[in-house]
Parts: sequence; C-alpha cells; structure tokens
Amino acid sequence: MDLNNWKDVEMNKNQNLVFMLATAFVVLMAIVMLFLQSLTSSWILKYSILAYFSFYVFLFLIPLFPGALEALANDPLLHPNNPYYGFWALMQQGRVIINQRGKTFFRAIMDFAAHMWFGERKNSLAPRQPAFWDVEKSGEVREIINGVETESFYMDTHPIPFPVKSWDDMWARWWWLFYAPLSINWWVWKRYMYGVFGAVFTGFYWWQAPLIHRMRYKKIEADKDGNITITLISNQSNHYRVEQFLFPVIVPKADTKDQSQVQIIVVFVLRVFNPFEAAYRTDGDLGGRIETAATAAITEFTRSRDLVEVQAAKTGDGARVIVTELKKIGDRQNPSAPLCAFGVECFDVQVQDISPSTPGLAESLARYASAQNQRKADEELAQGQAAYIARAREAANGDPNAVVLARARADVEMVQAGAKGQAGNLIIINSSRNGNDTDSIPLATLQALRNPSIGAPKNVE
Repeated sequence: MDLNNWKDVEMNKNQNLVFMLATAFVVLMAIVMLFLQSLTSSWILKYSILAYFSFYVFLFLIPLFPGALEALANDPLLHPNNPYYGFWALMQQGRVIINQRGKTFFRAIMDFAAHMWFGERKNSLAPRQPAFWDVEKSGEVREIINGVETESFYMDTHPIPFPVKSWDDMWARWWWLFYAPLSINWWVWKRYMYGVFGAVFTGFYWWQAPLIHRMRYKKIEADKDGNITITLISNQSNHYRVEQFLFPVIVPKADTKDQSQVQIIVVFVLRVFNPFEAAYRTDGDLGGRIETAATAAITEFTRSRDLVEVQAAKTGDGARVIVTELKKIGDRQNPSAPLCAFGVECFDVQVQDISPSTPGLAESLARYASAQNQRKADEELAQGQAAYIARAREAANGDPNAVVLARARADVEMVQAGAKGQAGNLIIINSSRNGNDTDSIPLATLQALRNPSIGAPKNVE
C-alpha cells in the first residue's frame, strides 16, 4: 500500500477504526456478560460464560507459546503425510488460498496489496461465478457502469474481511444478526492473528481446510563455467501465486522443419489472474498443465522453421519473434489462449538457450555459418572490384594497350595470390598503377577480373 497516497492512508485508517470498534465491542460484551453472570443464580449459565471467556483468552495466548504458531500452521511441506493438517496458514504477499469445506469451494483468501476481487466492484457477479474471482487493481479505477464511463475508488481486498453480510441476501443478513456478537468476537481474534503474526485462520482441518494441489516445475542452475544443471521439483502447495513468478520449461528434443532436433530452455513470466479457475480447471496439477501448454507452443514454433532460423531465435530480431509467438499462449485479450483457459496469463518470455541436440551438429552449423559469411564477403568484394575495372575501362578511353595491360596485371596478381594463398599468407594486391593503394582480394575477386565482358578489344590479339 502506498502511504504517500492520501486515499490509501484513509483506507488504512478506516480498517483500523473498524478493528478498534469491534475490539471495544468485545470488551464491552465481556463486561456485560460477566455482570450478568454475577447476577444469575444458575450454575450452568455461570460456568458457560466463564468457559467461553476462558477459551477466548486461550486463543489469544496460543501463538505466544514458542513453536506453537508453526506447529499448528497448515504447511504441506512440513506435514507431507497429512497436508491438510493445521488451523491457520502463514500468508505472504501475492498469494491466494482456496478454502474448502469437504470438497466444496467455500471462499478464497487473498493477501495482495493494491488488488481486489473483480466481483467486489460495482457489478452483478456472484461468488459462485468464476469471473468474480478475477484479480484486478484496486484504488482509482475507470470503468463502464450502465453504459457510462465512471471513475470509482475501491479498497484492497482484505484477507480477513468484516463478517457483515450483503443486504442482497436478506435471509443471510437476518441470520447473521442473530449470532452477530459471537461472529464479531471471532473476527477480532482472526484479525489479531493476522495483524500480529501474519496468520490467517483457515478452519478446523477435519471440516474446513485449504485446497492442496500438486506443483511441478524445473529449477535451472548454472555454475561458473556455464554448465547448466536442471532439477525437477515436485511438491504440494496450499496457495496460488497471483503475483508474477518464473516458470522454466525445457524441451530436450524439439523437431525442426528440416528434421533436425534442438534443445530449448525458456523461462516464462506468469501470473495466476483467477485462482478459482486455476484450482478447479487443472485437475489439481497446475504446473503440469502450464508445462504441457508451453511445450506445445515451443514445438509448434520449431516445426514450422528450419534449423538455422530456430538457431537465430537466440538474439536480436529472431529472439523477438519467438518471444512474441510464445507469449500468445497467455494473452488475456485472446479468448482461446491455452493458459488463460485455467486462469493464468503470460507477461514475458526469456530464451535461455537454443542448441542442437544431435551430436556433431553444432560444429557443422559453425562451419556452415562461416562458409555463408565468407560467401557474402566474396560477393561484395567481387562487386567492388568489377566496379573498379569498369572505371578503369572508362579511364582508358578506348586505349587498347591500357586494357591489355590491366588484363595482364590481373593475371600476374592471380598467380601471386594462388602461391601466397597456399602458404596461408594474407594476399595483398596492388589496386593502382603507382602501387601506393592496396586491397585484400580473395579468389572470387580475381575471377571477376577475368570476366570476358571486360577483356581486350577485338582488334587486339
């Protein structure tokens, strides 16, 4: 939250004010109940009131015991044999927990500054609709309401919202008013746990607990010599990342159009924009679905291009082409984007490596590239020398002796070039009659000098 923005400051003050008022209400309620307890003659009522407040005080004291906070937290990595165990989860920024009762969705808990659920804006979405759980920006928002563009201001979605019910559901509203004192007591304790310890109460795990899903991904590490180590990590998770995260994808043998194979290492910058869809449209295997879609996009890119073109995608314009193509799998503007079908969008793609998978192919490509560069250089030099000869003919002004001398000079220089070339020396050939200017002329240029179209006139033998 940006505290330099006065609206954010006011929003923070309002949330704290609600918490302070609720706490005062709890204290007042405790005083009243204790007073009633002293007046009543019923031992059952007296002990019930004392038991309730003893338990309530105990809840505040639990996290103060050393190790109790972590021991009772829901963390699948700490409790792999029983990943649903725990009463609260230790929240981090940019994460969402899907809470379930049994196997049924109950609610989503988000801790993400400057963001909110789309369904909390001025629209008619209900929590049972997947679009309600789109993660959008909060604060000042320009939106269209009833066909009119309007500027609105929305508060962040809080992990522990005040338990008041919507007036749209009259029966739920009246039912909540019936047990409101207990509900507010419970809410004050949950806000205490979150504000002091960063823990969010998720429920009694045998009745209500976070959704646990598999998360598979690859970890890429490079040593000082540039050797790459790839580690496959597979574990269980109780949250979804609505902030950007890196997802490496390695395709060891991607086919190209000319039947070659390359290894491609790409890192995708992703974000879950709808945790509801990520939870219930991936069969509990979000990482596997992401990798499948990314691998399909990479192989589609390589199969439509030759090996040389795929190799060129490492840097420059070629890299921009592959980045543009791969980002399409997570483009929210495209309804048919594979990743968006289960609530994931792609922000960027980083190409780490593209190298041939076939042994010896890398050396062959290097020789091919060298030959291509040499051919281009020879062609440019030959064109330049041909232009020089053309200017020499014009300068000769029809003098047959000058043309014959130029032809003979080129023949002599060709012989010298052949001898020096066999010895591996640099060939330096004079390009002017006085010998002051020099050019480095390869074999292709000498062949251009012997072009019959610039030979001697017919009357010269």
